[in-house]
Amino acid sequence: MGFAQQLEQPEAVIALVESAVTALGPLSRRFRDEEVARLCRRAMDACSDPVLITEAEPTKPRIIYVNAAVERESGYTAAELIGKTPSLLAGSAMASAGRANIRAAIEKGLPVRQALKNVRKDGVPFDVDLNITPVADASGRFTHWVGVYRNVTEERALQSRLRAATEDMELLIFLMPGALLRSVRDGQGRWVVCTAAPSLVGLTGYSPADAVQGGLLYACVDPLDMALVELQQNAALEAGAGSVEFRFRHKDGRVRQFQAQMRGHVNAAGTCELISLWCDITEQLENREARINVTKLTQLGALTDGMAHELNQPLAAISMAAENALRALPSVPLSRERLSARLDTITRMAFRASGIIDHMRVFGRTGDGPGERLRLVDLVSDAAVHMHDRLASCGVDLLTDMPASLPDIIGKAVPLEQVLINLINNSCDAYEAALPVMPSARRVIRVSAAAVGKDVRLTVQDEAGGISDANLASIFLPFFTTKRVGQGPGLGLSISFGIVSELGGTITARNENGGAMFVIGLPIAPPFPLTSIRPGEG
Repeated sequence: MGFAQQLEQPEAVIALVESAVTALGPLSRRFRDEEVARLCRRAMDACSDPVLITEAEPTKPRIIYVNAAVERESGYTAAELIGKTPSLLAGSAMASAGRANIRAAIEKGLPVRQALKNVRKDGVPFDVDLNITPVADASGRFTHWVGVYRNVTEERALQSRLRAATEDMELLIFLMPGALLRSVRDGQGRWVVCTAAPSLVGLTGYSPADAVQGGLLYACVDPLDMALVELQQNAALEAGAGSVEFRFRHKDGRVRQFQAQMRGHVNAAGTCELISLWCDITEQLENREARINVTKLTQLGALTDGMAHELNQPLAAISMAAENALRALPSVPLSRERLSARLDTITRMAFRASGIIDHMRVFGRTGDGPGERLRLVDLVSDAAVHMHDRLASCGVDLLTDMPASLPDIIGKAVPLEQVLINLINNSCDAYEAALPVMPSARRVIRVSAAAVGKDVRLTVQDEAGGISDANLASIFLPFFTTKRVGQGPGLGLSISFGIVSELGGTITARNENGGAMFVIGLPIAPPFPLTSIRPGEG
C-alpha cells in the first residue's frame, strides 16, 4: 500500500502521527533542556552574589563554572578560574580551621557555612560568608558542589566599630559619677524607668530590676519634691534638656539629695523618652553649707572692729548720761526734767546697742531647714501693716501691684518679711533725707511682683533720688551706710542679702525712674505633691 493510500485511512494517519511524535520527543526535550540551561545561566550571571560550581572531588575539586559576580569580586576572569581549585581565591589567607571544617562537611556530603578571608587578584583581602551545597544526580551520587558567597568586609568592619563603640560606652557609663536611667512616658503621663545602669545599686541601694518593676521614682522620691521632678521632666522633653534636684530615700533608710541631668526626645516609634544621669550631691551641699558658715564666721571676725565702733558710741552716751544723773542727785531741788532727759538718753542708747547686737546675731545665723510654700501677697500685706505708722509719719504712700494669678514661692515668712520691712524703711529714710528738695506729692513706694521663668520677681522702688554710682557696688557690704551717725549700723541690706541667698533667691539694686529699685528673685513653689506609691505598685 502506498503512502497516499495510507493517508486515506484515518487509523493509518493517527498511527503515523504518533510515530512522528515519538521520534521527535527526545529532540523536543533537548531543545527545552537547552533553553532552561540558558535561562539558568542568565539568572546566575544576573545574581549579585558570587556563585561557583565545582566537581564533587573531596580533595581538589576543579571549578567548572563561575558567574559574573565572581569575576567582579575576585578580579579574575572566568577563563583564569575554570579548571582551577577554589583555593586560588583564598590563597594562603584561609585558616586551617576553615579548611578542615569545609573538608569534613564535603566528605560527609553535608552543606556547610564558613567565614573565610579571600584575596583578590591584586592582593587585596576581603571577608566572605561562604555557603557550600552538594548536588546529587538521580541515583543520589554527589556530582557537583555549588558555592555561594557574600562579601562582608564592610559589614565586619561596621560590626567591629560597633563593638568598640559599645565597649567605650559601657566604660563611660561605668566611670560616670552617678547612674544612667532611661524612662518613657506611659499613657497616664507618668515617667516610668525602663532601663538603668548597674551603678544604680551603689547610688540608691536598688537594682536596675527594682527600678524597672517597682516604680522607683514615686516610691522613693520625697513627696514634696515629686511634683517638681515631674514638672522638670516634662520641661526637659519640651526643651530637649533640663535638670532637677530632689530628696531620695536610699534603700538603707538615709535621705540623700540627688541631682538629675536630663535629655528628652521622641524616638522613631513616637514614644517620649528621657535619658537621666542621677548624681548624689548630698556631700557637695553639706560642704557648700559648711563653706558658707565658715565664710560667715570669717566675716564676723572681720566685723568685730566695726561692731565695737558702733557699740562704743551708744555705750559712751549711756555712761555719760548715768554719770550726769548721779551728779544731779545731790542737787536741791532735784531737776526732774534734767533727770528724765538723762534716763531717756540711757534708754534710747541701750535700745540702740541691743539692736546692733540683734543685727549681728541675725547676720551670723545658720540655716534652719528648708523653706515652705508662701503667698507673696500675704507677706507684702503683713509688711505694710507693720510699716503703717512709719509710712504715715513720712507722708509716703505704699502702692502695691500683686496679680491674683501670682504663683506661690518657696521661702520663710519671718525673714522675708524682715527683708521687705528693711527695704521699705530704707526708702522712707531716703525720702526724709531728701525732704528739703522733694515735694511730698512724689513720695511713693511701689511694690510689685510678676512670675518670670522659674522665679517670682518682687520689686521695691521709690523715687527718692536713688543711690550714687559710687555706692551701688557696696550697699550689700556689712556696716556700709550712707545715713547719718546714729541712724543705723549698716547691716540691714547685708542681712537681707544673706536671707534671700539662703533661700535660693537673688537680690539686686539699680537706679530707675528717679529712685532706687531693689529686685528680689524667689523660686516658684512646685505644684502640690502627687500621691506616692510603694515599689511594685506602678
